[in-house]
Amino acid sequence: MSDSKQATPRSELLEQLLDSRVPKNEREWAAKDEIERLRANQEDAKSAAMDLVSTLRKERDEAREAARWLLSDPAVSIYGLRADAIEDYPWLEETDE
Repeated sequence: MSDSKQATPRSELLEQLLDSRVPKNEREWAAKDEIERLRANQEDAKSAAMDLVSTLRKERDEAREAARWLLSDPAVSIYGLRADAIEDYPWLEETDE
């Protein structure tokens, strides 16, 4: 009869490692601190990325509005640009996001 042991599931190991009530050695405390630091950095990066996406979308929308205004100016038609031919300017089209 083999008395093989099963590995502890990763989620359980992390739970024990991050639980301050579970006794730990020096390495485990260091690992816990590093995990918490990395998780905080990950949240900061996600937040910064979402802020950047929001800013870029706002700037894109402002650029589209400025382009539409510019294309509606009769003086611009001198250069061959027409507001009624918006399909000629695909970057002005609305996108689903």
